[in-house]
Amino acid sequence: MRKVVFGINITADGYCSHEDGIADAELHNYFTELLRKTDVILYGRKTYQLMVPYWPDVAKSQSDDESSNEFARVFDSLDLLVFSTTLKEVSENKTRIVRGNIAEELIALKNKPGKDIAVGSLSIASQLSDLGLIDEYHFVVQPIVAGKGPRLFETFQSKNSLQARSHQYEKISNWCHCIALQKKYKNIKETTMSKITPFLMFNDQLEAAIEFYTSTFPDSEIKNVARNGKEGPITSAEFVIGGQNFMGYNGGSYFQFSNGFSLFVNCEDQEEVDEYWNKLISAGAKPMQCGWITDPFGLTWQIVPRRFMELINDSNPTKVKAVMDAMMEMIKLEVAPLEKAYNEA
Repeated sequence: MRKVVFGINITADGYCSHEDGIADAELHNYFTELLRKTDVILYGRKTYQLMVPYWPDVAKSQSDDESSNEFARVFDSLDLLVFSTTLKEVSENKTRIVRGNIAEELIALKNKPGKDIAVGSLSIASQLSDLGLIDEYHFVVQPIVAGKGPRLFETFQSKNSLQARSHQYEKISNWCHCIALQKKYKNIKETTMSKITPFLMFNDQLEAAIEFYTSTFPDSEIKNVARNGKEGPITSAEFVIGGQNFMGYNGGSYFQFSNGFSLFVNCEDQEEVDEYWNKLISAGAKPMQCGWITDPFGLTWQIVPRRFMELINDSNPTKVKAVMDAMMEMIKLEVAPLEKAYNEA
């Protein structure tokens, strides 16, 4: 997946600005190489208007020094996304105004093929950092005490502390050093294991099971597998279903699942209940009572609409009993009859 990279000048007293600092050849060369690894830059309106049309004009005229001209050429080759509700139009063909949700736009970008994604605005970086969506930070520390100016989390107060999975110090010139950090957030895409992880012992169907589970439920993936020989079947695996970490192993016929262990799926609405239920049925699952269903690998699931949990947590015991009685008559849970039982009690 593409990385989201944020690079910024920062003064010795912690202020960030595109205008403060020593903009020499070494600095331009550093950011030029950073941009070569990307194919799109995310901006807010103010920073975009600071960078454009200045750098595209330099790219066309080649009127500056060698390092600035090369930075301008690389900058001018990239796509630009500007997040703004006030910017009316842009003159550059490679620029697009985005008025929608910044997180949704970025996640969609990360899932597309391409180079890394650069963040060029402090305000955008603050929002994305708070959402845990920046993968790499490059802080170029300038030997300047500014005394004033914007800070990284000045507008958006971060709820997350940034922990570095790795860091690197790089001397850019006699004046500037860069601290490069790779973030460490708890994320299902990382390979770190949860403190407590369910361990599922299958007969000999682990590979088919995890392929079915990860293709049926969102936020799922197969993380690591071990095989019997280079091309042999999978014998053990680490995988994620719906954001929950699991481990699995082919242990033979000695191990059997029972209804004493089941996986509870909290469904948003009837449509989602129907979707998962039908996928399980199509795979050969056997339905039971009260929304329980056993998949073809022996594992039992509870496919439960969120509304059912809301109804049985009502303070009126008569209504709760009516809902429970209605549920006990069902195979697949249906929201409408449950609501009817609740309303008529």
